[in-house]
Amino acid sequence: MAPYETDDSTDTGELDELRSGRRRAARYIVPVTVVGVAAATIGLVPALADSGDPNLPKITAQQLLDKVAKSDVQHLSGTVKISTDLGLPDLGGLESNLMSGATQSGDGSSADPTAKLTELATGTHTLRVAADGPDKQKVSLLENAAEYSLIHNGKDIWGYDSQSNEVYHGTTTVDAAKDDETRATPKGLTDEAL
Repeated sequence: MAPYETDDSTDTGELDELRSGRRRAARYIVPVTVVGVAAATIGLVPALADSGDPNLPKITAQQLLDKVAKSDVQHLSGTVKISTDLGLPDLGGLESNLMSGATQSGDGSSADPTAKLTELATGTHTLRVAADGPDKQKVSLLENAAEYSLIHNGKDIWGYDSQSNEVYHGTTTVDAAKDDETRATPKGLTDEAL
């Protein structure tokens, strides 16, 4: 045989059949591999996750509230969802119109806190709360496409209604540090809550 000659012992028909077999195998191997990896993932994730309940100490509600009351927390923030049902019908925004005409103590704007107070009487509301010591707090009432924020900073009280883009400003004459007699004690609050 010459050095550049090849041994053509297989004909082109057998070669095409071999290639089509490889293509067919590759066509089935990829989906089978994907299904296998997905099944293994679905089976392993719950097996690896710890589904047991945490081991918390057994304490009563009174003991839990006492621990919360004894804690010295100066800074906090969080989200609170409240649901109120006093048996009142849903007035559909009419309560703010009634309240703004009934109270002349505020400036009459929709950012006045007295106008927003009646909205909490019915329904479910989400509040975002933040506190930084006794002189700085913020409460935001989250609405559908708006937010109402009430901010206490020292002696200043600010209200902002993003829906109407109005601002309320007021001042308080009560100094929180000097008015300890009117504050409820943590023990009294926990007794009342229980």
